[in-house]
This record gives sequence, structure tokens and C-alpha cells, in this order.
Amino acid sequence: MALGTQLIFALIAAAIALYYSGRSKTLIDSIDKAIFGSYGCIPAPNIEELTLQYFKTRGRAESIRMILQDNNIPYSEVNFSGDEWMEIKKIGIETGTFTFGQVPAITTKSGFSLVQSMGM
Repeated sequence: MALGTQLIFALIAAAIALYYSGRSKTLIDSIDKAIFGSYGCIPAPNIEELTLQYFKTRGRAESIRMILQDNNIPYSEVNFSGDEWMEIKKIGIETGTFTFGQVPAITTKSGFSLVQSMGM
């Protein structure tokens, strides 16, 4: 076998052994800390005055609410009824709040927004 092939097999064997030893999480955490300066993902900037906009029902925004509450992220909600939606949608598209004319939408005081797209 060529040296390159042996090296690949050795790396695969080492990765499998590391995984089954239960120490892979320790290695991954160490790599995260070396790259990002802390454990986990790239740290999010401080989010101030987060607002979630959706209908008065739970629907698609419920999972967002659960994530925000689970991570102790303070937020406020703007809920509207189906009767109000057409006027709010028109204003939201004009102002850029609802880029695709859909909700849920999350906005911050600085003007950053995440919105529902037309993707399925």
C-alpha cells in the first residue's frame, strides 16, 4: 500500500478509537475553545430589545418562543389577528420588516431582522 493510503486508514482508525473511547467531546470542546475562545458556537452579539412578531396563535412562532425562553433571552411579542394582517403586511413590506410578506419575524432595536421566507 502507498504511504498516503496507510495514513488515511490510520487517521480513520484513530477517529473511531477516539469516538468509542468517549473522549471525542473533550477533543471537540478543546478545538472550539482554541478557535473561538470559548466552548460552543461563535458567540452571538448582545441582543437588546428583541421583538417577535406573529399572529395571536402559537403556530410557527412557538418553537422560536421555546428557544428564546429556554436560553433566557428576553424578548417582547407583537401579536396581531388575521383581520389586521393585510394592513400590517402592507406596512411591513413597505418598511422592510416583513421582507417576504410572511411571519414570524424577529427584529432588534438596531434594525436587524430575521423573517420567514417563501421557502418550504
